[in-house]
Amino acid sequence: MEKIYDSLEGYIYRIQFNCPGDKHDGEYYYGCTLNLRKRKNKFNCMTHPYCGAKFEELRQKHGSSCFLFELVEVITEFNITKKDMIKRLEAREGFWILKTDSVEKGLNSNYGGGGRLGMAMPNEVKEKISQTMTGIKRGEETKQKMSNAKKKRIRAIMSDGSEQEYPSIGAAASANNLSISAVSMAYRLNRTCRSGVTFVRA
Repeated sequence: MEKIYDSLEGYIYRIQFNCPGDKHDGEYYYGCTLNLRKRKNKFNCMTHPYCGAKFEELRQKHGSSCFLFELVEVITEFNITKKDMIKRLEAREGFWILKTDSVEKGLNSNYGGGGRLGMAMPNEVKEKISQTMTGIKRGEETKQKMSNAKKKRIRAIMSDGSEQEYPSIGAAASANNLSISAVSMAYRLNRTCRSGVTFVRA
């Protein structure tokens, strides 16, 4: 029997190609993972193939320094198996790929799902995503855990040593003139933002 975890956290990320003069400049690749740090390390390792042919060709030609790795969404689920969590992440990955049309206008080679959805027509992919998203049933205990998770406070440690507490990542981002993705990534990877602010759980 597959293990059921009390909680699992996953990530939707995007990688922007930045190379002025190249026809793909400014385009995005969307992906998902359960381990953001491991995925970033894999991306930066040029001897390790990364993903679809379209994206990999640019990475091998220009190097990882021409790409910007950004966090798009953090997904937390409770009382869930790893297999079902991966399905949940793949559904959200597909959502963002469709929303931004990053197969036709970006660097994704397919509509998500680790390639298992292949080059299916968008309507078919939409149906797969819809089935996955609507198939998640949450009990009252799970709903309460999700509610509590959203209420977690965050503490900012400034470069001068002073501290400030905020009710959420969004509030911390707004107060410090930072993007939510920048604060969330700094908080979860235990890193200091470029502005010199460190974010920790309050």
